Amino acid sequence: HVLLYDVTELKELEEKVRLSERSSGESFMLLAKDTTVLWSSGNVGKVLKIDKDDLMGRRLLDLAYHDKEFAGEISGTADTLSKNLKLSVGNDVFVDTKATFIKNRFGGFSCLISSNNAEKYVAAMQSAVDGLVEDASDAIINVDALGYIKSTNRSVEKLLSYSTSEM
Repeated sequence: HVLLYDVTELKELEEKVRLSERSSGESFMLLAKDTTVLWSSGNVGKVLKIDKDDLMGRRLLDLAYHDKEFAGEISGTADTLSKNLKLSVGNDVFVDTKATFIKNRFGGFSCLISSNNAEKYVAAMQSAVDGLVEDASDAIINVDALGYIKSTNRSVEKLLSYSTSEM
């Protein structure tokens, strides 16, 4: 018996993985059906704060800290699952991550995992900016490309005596 595969897709994937290894914010892994790590990109240590060799052969299900729903979600996923995970990487060290699992044709998963710290930072900064805009004494109007008003701050409402919904 001979089994042949078209490796074009695999070669493209290898190139994408090589490019992602230059990034310190995300890592790529291949997982078995039970989430056992079969392979990971070289930069996994930057994202998960765990040595690549220590990660091999371990199940992400076992590393997911207090996430009882994860096992059901991953086994029941049809194609893709994106999830925030808190992973226990040993010595009472926990890493907040965002993981995207994509079922592959071999029954396991391709997994892109990234640090959730950047997302939390961006969300905190956005909240701070939103607060500054809302409380600014200057009137600020946000419009779309056609000039329709999308939002205003309180100063606009005071100045024009119209609510945002009226405008």
